[in-house]
Amino acid sequence: MGLLANGQDVSIMRSTLVRTGILHDIANENVEIRLQTNNNLLNRMLSVIEDFIKESVQTDTNHSFKDLYTALQGSGLGIGLRKGLIPIYIATVFHNYKKQIVIKQNNLQQPLSLDTILQIDENPEDFTLSAIDWNSDKENYVKALEEVFADFVVDAEKNINTYEYVAKAMVRWYLSLPKYTKELKRLYNDSAIPKENAEFLKSLKSNIGSQELLFEKLPAIFCKAVDNTELLSDIVQAKGFFEDIITNLNLYLQDEVKEILSNSDNRELLLKTSLTSVIQTWTDSLPLQIFEHLFSDGTNKFLALCKNITNNTQEFIEKLAKLATGLRLEDWDDKTVSEFLTNITTYKNTAETFIPEENQNPAANEADSSSSYQLQFLDDDGKPVVRRFDKVEVGVRGKLLYNRITDAIDAMGLAVSEQEKRQVLMNILKELC
Repeated sequence: MGLLANGQDVSIMRSTLVRTGILHDIANENVEIRLQTNNNLLNRMLSVIEDFIKESVQTDTNHSFKDLYTALQGSGLGIGLRKGLIPIYIATVFHNYKKQIVIKQNNLQQPLSLDTILQIDENPEDFTLSAIDWNSDKENYVKALEEVFADFVVDAEKNINTYEYVAKAMVRWYLSLPKYTKELKRLYNDSAIPKENAEFLKSLKSNIGSQELLFEKLPAIFCKAVDNTELLSDIVQAKGFFEDIITNLNLYLQDEVKEILSNSDNRELLLKTSLTSVIQTWTDSLPLQIFEHLFSDGTNKFLALCKNITNNTQEFIEKLAKLATGLRLEDWDDKTVSEFLTNITTYKNTAETFIPEENQNPAANEADSSSSYQLQFLDDDGKPVVRRFDKVEVGVRGKLLYNRITDAIDAMGLAVSEQEKRQVLMNILKELC
């Protein structure tokens, strides 16, 4: 009933249900509901509500709550029940039929809860009651789904409805998926998502009732009845398919990066070679001076990541994805894969076309010396670090930044020494390098 403690609502409950003999053993967890009492008038009123439910079960059609309210409030059956008391008795009778009944508002299923009962009391004409043929097959099916989505089941919801908590758990699972997985239209390799899997995810995204989702939509998607154990297997397969999307995307990107950076035409050998080995071989083929150069397209950051690669290639791809696209894998969309591969190819071409100064002709060296910079400093371990970068044209925003920096330095005056000002600027340069 949703009533706790000793408030006015509980007093009404005691008057209408406990003292009338409808509720028994309320001190225990297993409260007994008896629809047959010593009061014949009360029994007739309860039977009207129960008949309303049974008719919905037997005819398998929607019945308006307006009809029930008319019967309970009108004089035709000699009941004349006050409107405010009707929700109490409806909720009590519904408890024995919660496995079967389905409440709908504007053809959309509503949760079997106290809030819904109160909304019905306000506008009974907006709500209808229907029923499903509950049996052991459906019960076993729901229990099996509960195990599959156990991590997302809320125990408190089990007491409200026999199956709705499972549907809610499935929706929670869907909401927990990464953005990339939820919005996926085609797979990373441009192949189509299996139709059944796509429809499965779409059904969880749409706002349909738990009864329709579990007993109509899912069986229709996989073309199997509830009593067919293969239906559950198909749901488990679809769930695993989407849970593995990010992992499989990572593995796909590992193979693609290998393909881009490898100079071998031996396909069989490439399949046997690890990503770590391919990258180490590629970086070893580059001139040492390239790791000191700062490239305008970010190739230096790519090279630094490659130079420090470990055998944890999954983590490497995660970092590389963030570097190349500015997004984590979970935040990608269908277009980001091609953007990532294009940028990796650009990094590779930039690195391989780099010409060290000692290999340039003297005239080019002299010209470059006036259009480039070289910065040398010691890192935290005391090792010398050299960074080279080209001089670029400073735009309007760049000039604005320059003016703000110089103004800030001038504003400090003698409050900050010249040595400290140089140190601050040097720290900023080191971070940018």
